[in-house]
Amino acid sequence: MSSPGLGTCLVADAGTTLPLLLSPWASLKEKRWPAAEEVGTPSERRRPSASAVASRGSCAEVLSMGASDPAQAILDKLAGPTGVWEAGQTGAGGIQSGIVRGGNAEQADLATVRFVKHRSSERRHLYYVTFKGTIPQLGPVVHEFHYAYPVEPDAEGGWRVCGGSGGAGEMPRRSTPWVNLGGGGWPKWFFAGGRIDPAGQPVDRVELRFQDGVTLHDDATDNIALFISDHPPAMPATIVMLDPNDNEVVRHPAFPGVD
Repeated sequence: MSSPGLGTCLVADAGTTLPLLLSPWASLKEKRWPAAEEVGTPSERRRPSASAVASRGSCAEVLSMGASDPAQAILDKLAGPTGVWEAGQTGAGGIQSGIVRGGNAEQADLATVRFVKHRSSERRHLYYVTFKGTIPQLGPVVHEFHYAYPVEPDAEGGWRVCGGSGGAGEMPRRSTPWVNLGGGGWPKWFFAGGRIDPAGQPVDRVELRFQDGVTLHDDATDNIALFISDHPPAMPATIVMLDPNDNEVVRHPAFPGVD
């Protein structure tokens, strides 16, 4: 079962909280990465490290500890404890936003974790991950979650999750194509990710165009768009969706209300 729409934005470090998203710089050169099945074996990908299990009592420890590789850092994060949910505004389509402090928004079933898409900048990796799990504040109902998780190197030579954006539930149906983006990292760097609703149109690529002329690119594989940059560009930003012949299908504000 899925919820009517639950959105969350995670806090990367004690300090900065971004309710939706903000900013990149320098054009992202698209890179091809191994398929999800090639990022370790299924058993390796679904098993949190021993250090993560030992630290389940503290989200801060889980977020700051180093993992052996970027994908493992995400598994270690998902194995962590749940935090305290602070509900925000309910947006169009009934999507409930909110902030979770001191842990995860959900309790993930690690056996269901799937790495759907992967992009990178020079310093960081960005994964689009799906999994099933429960939201303790809402009872035992199982939801399907969709998250964009950025991962960066730590001081000890390992990897750590540095924020994230996503939630559970179905996207509102739209009559025109739309990319439902969320992200963070601003003002030091930038990431964004989300699902594409092509609304029956032949969407092949997505561009994220910023006010200062910076453009980030991604393809529409699996109806997911990911963008990451180590340098923040200037808001506002516009989504431009293109067909296989590079003709514009539609454009819309990337982050409505963010200037």
